[in-house]
Amino acid sequence: MIYRPSDRDRHESHYVRLAREIRNDIEEGRLLPGQRMPTVKDMCAKCGLSAGTVRQAYGLLQTQGLIELTPGRGTYVSVHRENAKSRKSMAIEAIDNLFQSLSEMGFSQAESRMFVSLRLAQMDQDQYVSPVALIAKCPESLRSAFYRLSELPFIDLISFSMDEIRQTGAIALSEFPLVVCEASLIHEITALLSDKADAVTPFALAPAPSAIMHLARLPEGAKAGVYAQSDAFFKLVKKTVKALSLPISLVLLPCGSLSKHALQELTHLIVPGDVPAFALEEERQLISEFTKQVNTAVVFDLSVDEGSMIAISRRVSALAERH
Repeated sequence: MIYRPSDRDRHESHYVRLAREIRNDIEEGRLLPGQRMPTVKDMCAKCGLSAGTVRQAYGLLQTQGLIELTPGRGTYVSVHRENAKSRKSMAIEAIDNLFQSLSEMGFSQAESRMFVSLRLAQMDQDQYVSPVALIAKCPESLRSAFYRLSELPFIDLISFSMDEIRQTGAIALSEFPLVVCEASLIHEITALLSDKADAVTPFALAPAPSAIMHLARLPEGAKAGVYAQSDAFFKLVKKTVKALSLPISLVLLPCGSLSKHALQELTHLIVPGDVPAFALEEERQLISEFTKQVNTAVVFDLSVDEGSMIAISRRVSALAERH
């Protein structure tokens, strides 16, 4: 089991995604009935997640009857369980039918996601969870902000690229009680939501301290390739290098066009922190081979600043209290 969250499940909690990956392995025969599961410690090392997250995932799988905890012996894949694969297929079919119906009514995919999220929040009987629209200008920024903001309680983040918002206009955001967006987009978003501009809260993204430290260690004259999904991410790396006055050169390596030939001319590689979330398998392999044979990749993570986290947390708490 390899934990690789994809774009389509960004809205899920880490433990839910991990549980789904394990469930898929059970359903598709990679984990067999009666097989012993990794310990919490081993799973943490394998997936890079906290012990609490792994325990939550195991707990969820146990309530679903997929694994069994035997005190003193460990955790095992259940021998007797329902045909989860057929249940999964029926669930997917029902979801597909729902989205097909909404599409036939003229709703876009972004609007359909919004309505589903709002309805789920309304159905929650135990705890109010505020649906929050999250907007950033490039995929790397969107994922970084999502991972950081998802740590906040009472929040259900729905991610939108700025291109999606420009296509759908204010209708994609009009029902959200809170909209958080990258600071550079604040004027455009508030203009779209002129009648409820007070629902918009900006956040600031900056290179993580570890990213700056690793960049600063690059040797003079280094020729580094920047593996990215967007020009915006490349420009941010370039801006950071310029601000640090680093004597290195940068080359953009767009995701989807990486080749062995392109890597041969480089001394170093700079990558986002979540390459497994978006990179193609063959490109992950090329990056892995480069880092083993030439130089360890510089991980350029982005982080939401603490002031933004506090401001958004207060807004979410206020919504929960009003509810």
